[in-house]
Amino acid sequence: MQGKLLTFILLFASIINISNYVRKNLHLYTSKFNPQLAEKKYNESQYVVPNSKKGISDGELYAYSGYKYLNGTNPLLLNAEHMTLGKYFIGVSILLTQNENIAGLTAVILSLFIFYFLSLEVTKSHPLSALSVLLLSFDSSIKMIIEEPTLLDIYQFFFLLLSVYFYIKWIKTEKKRYIFLTGIMVGFLSSVKFYLVSFVLCLVFLIHLFTIRKKIKEITVFYLILLPFSAASFLSTYIPSFLMGTSLTDFIKAQKWIFNFWRYNALNQIDAKGNILPLLLFNKWKIWWDSKGYIPIKQWNILYPLSLVLLVAITIFLLKLKTKQNYDKRQLHIVYFSQLFALWLWIYLLYLIRIPVYPRYLILYFPFVYLLIISIVSLIREPLVTKTYIRSKSLFYKNIKNTQP
Repeated sequence: MQGKLLTFILLFASIINISNYVRKNLHLYTSKFNPQLAEKKYNESQYVVPNSKKGISDGELYAYSGYKYLNGTNPLLLNAEHMTLGKYFIGVSILLTQNENIAGLTAVILSLFIFYFLSLEVTKSHPLSALSVLLLSFDSSIKMIIEEPTLLDIYQFFFLLLSVYFYIKWIKTEKKRYIFLTGIMVGFLSSVKFYLVSFVLCLVFLIHLFTIRKKIKEITVFYLILLPFSAASFLSTYIPSFLMGTSLTDFIKAQKWIFNFWRYNALNQIDAKGNILPLLLFNKWKIWWDSKGYIPIKQWNILYPLSLVLLVAITIFLLKLKTKQNYDKRQLHIVYFSQLFALWLWIYLLYLIRIPVYPRYLILYFPFVYLLIISIVSLIREPLVTKTYIRSKSLFYKNIKNTQP
């Protein structure tokens, strides 16, 4: 009863917190999308007029693109450098509500919902899972998305959570249907923004499977199922393009153009790479416009540097854990998933070091810090020896007692 009450209180606090952010930005969710103004802004922007001084923000561009997609524009002919799925969600939001921001808020709420069940799969504790949701509701990245809901990062986060959730379900049950679902979600993750994050996730899965000593045959079967389903779900987001007459050859050429766009993009030539560490540690974000110096961000708080300290400490703790024999199956799963979250955090950080970052990219980082912390708390709450070990110890003392004269 106490556990249920605590779970309710924590979830209710999360709802209040999110509602407060929405209330402060209510104008974003009650205004009407203006297609004429959006088209005017786009036609006067740098995307149409070279060196134009009248820019269009990323969020405005995605909203305009989503609107045009649902009105018959081929996605490969407008803002093709970013994939289609997130912009389709925004377009549907405009179609149903005449507001481009409702889709982003819906994705935030659904992400919190999935986050709860992902934490529950690991900890089997409703209060701890509710606590993880409360931590996420206070996260600066979530607040950032509520303030700029047309950005695509929230859809990346949504499909990343689903990918990890179904992967964990497969590890626990070894049912192949969860590999199919993981593959579909990885494909959708690839369909939101440029697909390097999906490659990072597949690399994390690969290293994790070797870490938990999966056999080569099992790993091969996993990827033989995962990759085709990922490709199929990725292709499915371009069905409108194919229906508009885009051939498979044209589609492949377009993907090659997108790859080269990001490979040779001017952002790759700037000196802002590696700025994720100064940002996390010292609130110094290296920008590549105007002064091109370091600026602070308003969302920064003590958790930014503390997250790195915790990640190092927990990684050392995980590396020092003894072999499988001291853990039952439930405890072993918590260890496995803690390793998974730590792997994602390290490899994603290495990825961010290689690119110029925006603070909103951390929406794929901090939630897994919370999951890692909650997992370790759950592991510490569990006895560190199995019931079998306890029974054997009790039997030992019983035998000693019986042998006494």
